[in-house]
Amino acid sequence: MTNWLNKIKTDKFIKRFCMQKGYWLYLLKQTLIFVKLKKQTL
Repeated sequence: MTNWLNKIKTDKFIKRFCMQKGYWLYLLKQTLIFVKLKKQTL
């Protein structure tokens, strides 16, 4: 029972971590695109 609970906890943690990581990657990508556009206009 405890192993099962621990598994759920770690799964939740991993999911949250992946979501945050994905969000940061998305932000980074947006920033890179923005910088590229800025360079083109200059």
